[in-house]
Amino acid sequence: MGHLSASAEKSISLHSYDAGGLRRGLLSEITSVPISEIQVAGSPRTTGEDPRHIDALAEVCRDLPPIVIHRPTMTVIDGVHRLRAIERSGATSISAVFFDGTECEAFVLAVKLNAGHGLPLSLADRKAAARRMLADFPEWSNRRLAQAAGLSDKTVAALAIELRRGSAIVLEEVPLFDRALDAIGRELAG
Repeated sequence: MGHLSASAEKSISLHSYDAGGLRRGLLSEITSVPISEIQVAGSPRTTGEDPRHIDALAEVCRDLPPIVIHRPTMTVIDGVHRLRAIERSGATSISAVFFDGTECEAFVLAVKLNAGHGLPLSLADRKAAARRMLADFPEWSNRRLAQAAGLSDKTVAALAIELRRGSAIVLEEVPLFDRALDAIGRELAG
């Protein structure tokens, strides 16, 4: 990735950190982070944590790769199950790399990483993530979103149409006069 040391690259070589076009070089060196400082929120997993997967990881705690943490929020991007397994062992710190991008970029990275290794995201998880990314990154192509979410570009296109139809229904509920004022305001501002 460019800004990682040789040891960091070796330790995280199992993962692909180019999440569908994120800026490169935003990961830190591997460091030890106190578990008490780490937050768990906003996972792309709609069903939450899997206790059986945590149990399996707890048996091999020493061999686990570092987790990825969004530095500005101290939220886990990748590795919640590893974090829970390490916590179970009684450890007070965990190996991690920090990601310094935006929260939207952190979500894309979480989806990309979780779609490709460990306990894979379900199809429903990947579709839910693609819907969120469609809203967060409207300028991205279907192909780029599909790559990040682990879906086909045709699936992303269908989700985009579904979202547009949903938006059209919402627009129909807004009085025409209000929509006209909004359009005029955008035109004057831009």
